[in-house]
Amino acid sequence: MKISAKLLAIIFCSLCLYACGGPSIAYKKNVNSLIVAENFNTAEKKIQKNRGKYGKNGILLYYLDLALIQQHAKKYHDSDRNFTKAQGIAEELINTNLTEGISSLVLNDYSIPYQGEDYEIALTFYFRAMNFLMRNNLEEALVEARKAVFYLDYVREHSKDGYDEPFVQFFSSLLFEEEGNLSSARIARQNAKNAYAKQRYPKNITSMPVPENAGELGEIIFFHLNGLSAMKVSKSSQIGWGEASGIAVSEGQLDTSLTSYNRALNAGLYPSSVVISLPFYRAVKYEIKQSEIIVDEDVYSTKLVSNISKTSISEFKKKESEIFAKTITRIVLKYVIASETGKAIEASTGSETWGDIAKISALMLGAATERADTRHWGTLPSEIRMSNVFLPPGKHDVKVLFKDRNNNIIKEHTFKNIKVKQGKRTYLIHRTGG
Repeated sequence: MKISAKLLAIIFCSLCLYACGGPSIAYKKNVNSLIVAENFNTAEKKIQKNRGKYGKNGILLYYLDLALIQQHAKKYHDSDRNFTKAQGIAEELINTNLTEGISSLVLNDYSIPYQGEDYEIALTFYFRAMNFLMRNNLEEALVEARKAVFYLDYVREHSKDGYDEPFVQFFSSLLFEEEGNLSSARIARQNAKNAYAKQRYPKNITSMPVPENAGELGEIIFFHLNGLSAMKVSKSSQIGWGEASGIAVSEGQLDTSLTSYNRALNAGLYPSSVVISLPFYRAVKYEIKQSEIIVDEDVYSTKLVSNISKTSISEFKKKESEIFAKTITRIVLKYVIASETGKAIEASTGSETWGDIAKISALMLGAATERADTRHWGTLPSEIRMSNVFLPPGKHDVKVLFKDRNNNIIKEHTFKNIKVKQGKRTYLIHRTGG
């Protein structure tokens, strides 16, 4: 009876780990529906109520999801507080380097903290800066811009392909210009151009025509956060056992000189195939495809300055083979552990029955804890669009039209009595999801 109690305890603990795999697809879709309805206050409460679903190892995503929704709800102070927490967690995780935690090789990737993708962390500096700009605090926004370019310098230096986040560099250059720091602005703008070129954006994406009398005018810069980010979900595939073990060995993830490994593979105790779960990104449809601002009857179209969904998918594809190899390796290890557990129990009890129970239980645990890691920053928009306009000093109404691909107006929004100051920039931001 002691053995069965131990096995039940192991099953219970493993299933608890399995249950803490992060927010469900249903939860993410529910939050998305609130974003589409622009019901950000309810979305905020929804996220706060479901903090436990993120789990201890997904706490970074909780703060990211919450902080961005609070910005959309114009709760800039609360948003900044939570972005600060998110940045602190991300910095700590970078320093501890947990990407190859042993627990993730035995259980699943949910057993290690989510560290955030490079583009996700880079965007936190933009969003924090916008929180300050919405409160007319250019000085603190500049702090975020400087942190952003410093972080991206680090990323370029340490990434295999020299990855950079073009929009965040471009945005930082705008703040440096306003500060009068033209040297930093030039460097950030060039970094943005280089990164945009790598991602095949139009060549003139960073060009911003300036009228001859710009010194007599003020400027409005409008950011349209549009759509719903691509969602990371899981898919299951069946693969031959021989192929699975071969991949694991060829990737050098296992020490095949281990006696237990060789005995297990030679025992012939495994099925002809196994089912594996792998993550992939699925695009989320949205109707709004373009936008334009109207001021004093003049129309200014926005341009795409950040395709976040495309970036998330392309960055994931760089890691796809590594994720596949690690998943296969984990399955091999679980079968090895199950076989060796059964043999050990049989040897210690002298009972073949108890050995079979232990092995079957271990296999059940292996299956129960095998999950694709679908964690990602779910409240991000799919894209960021931008437009700018130079205007005489004074108060202006700024109307924004949101259109589908056929130029039909889906909705509109008006910023009333926006104060434009001579020689200064005024920033506006609006989120649509549908």
